[in-house]
Amino acid sequence: MKNDVNKRSSAGAADVTETVEQTALPRPGLIPADLRANTDDVQERREHSVGRLLLRGYRVFNTLAAKRLADRGHEGLGMAHTAILPHIAIEGTRLTTIARLAGMTKQAAAEVLRDLEQQGYIERVVDPADQRAILVKFSVAGQRFLRDAHDVRVDIESEYASLVGESSLAELRRALETIVEHYGDLVRGDGSSSSRVECATARPPPSTLPPSLAPSKPRAARARGRVAAD
Repeated sequence: MKNDVNKRSSAGAADVTETVEQTALPRPGLIPADLRANTDDVQERREHSVGRLLLRGYRVFNTLAAKRLADRGHEGLGMAHTAILPHIAIEGTRLTTIARLAGMTKQAAAEVLRDLEQQGYIERVVDPADQRAILVKFSVAGQRFLRDAHDVRVDIESEYASLVGESSLAELRRALETIVEHYGDLVRGDGSSSSRVECATARPPPSTLPPSLAPSKPRAARARGRVAAD
């Protein structure tokens, strides 16, 4: 008798479990038509949202720039590097400032900078304003990258102008500048030495510069995507 009760209890529990599972898993055919229509409308609006178009536009630019920079010998740069490079001033910038402007932790920024240094794009020098501090500066190879990136950017923008027209491209530029300026406090930072922050943990400058454009270390390659011009 006891075994029969246990069997019936187990069978009843299984029935309940199956019922709950069937109730918890929605079936596509049971979704109301108005909800499906609303979902389609939401997806359509997502596809044409300004934010998504800006992201796709960035990726288009990134892809074009990556290929052309690679053709000029800059094959080892990725997304992590492009988050850093715009915040290095010509006269040099401290690590802490670079990390803050790039929206990265100091440790993450330091790793990317090490890779850039190994590739020969940057070097570390003593800050003439404070002998205790270290500045990150572009090396000779880094200066060449800046020139190449500028040329690539000009070429791509020229193609954009041919595609949409000079006036449309100028209007787009003005609109983006207005938006960025309006919300500038969220991301403001010019990367100049005037906004330097003390960085006592930066390493001293190397005695020799790594070979220009040498292959990067595998550790930094994990974060590597594609590069955009400066």
